[in-house]
Amino acid sequence: MKARLDCDYVQCMVPPERHQICAAKQIGYCWGPLGHQHTPKRSQGGKACWVMLCAGHADMIDNGVKTAGLRLKDEVIVWPNDEDEPSNYVIRDRNTDEILRSIEL
Repeated sequence: MKARLDCDYVQCMVPPERHQICAAKQIGYCWGPLGHQHTPKRSQGGKACWVMLCAGHADMIDNGVKTAGLRLKDEVIVWPNDEDEPSNYVIRDRNTDEILRSIEL
């Protein structure tokens, strides 16, 4: 997958149709501006951005903030036989590990 040419962020992998939508909007109420979500975090060596998140959901995921009974975490999954290419961005419940949202990359 190649980075987008129409975004100012060099490592943006978000397709144009999802660039103005919070990837976690189906999970709960969105608040704050949209931003690029780095997975893994930049502090952990992550450079690529696979989705856009509102400030509220980004805070829940990055800092473990509990809101509306949920604590979230995210990851990029490489399914077997995908030749090491990222295939899904997943948001999980930190307590139960249940997948709450999965987005094909």
